[in-house]
Amino acid sequence: MRLTAVRDSTGSRRLLACRASAKAARIEAKRLNSALVDPWTPLDVKEPEQPKSLTRPVPPPRLAAYLSGPDWARPLLARPTTIQQ
Repeated sequence: MRLTAVRDSTGSRRLLACRASAKAARIEAKRLNSALVDPWTPLDVKEPEQPKSLTRPVPPPRLAAYLSGPDWARPLLARPTTIQQ
């Protein structure tokens, strides 16, 4: 998925989400169990020596388990941060 800022017919800015696929692999994801250090993707860490990225759709009732369960590492962009003023 890619988000792009566009202007609509009224001149207002909108976000456009585009989805695409490719026939050729861009990264050796299979060899890495899809653990590509994506800042948005939780990692399955049941086997710490071979973490695996979440690769299936997330049904809303299970989202909390992916973000706080002991078998999942929270993705970088889902970790709490402190705000510096």
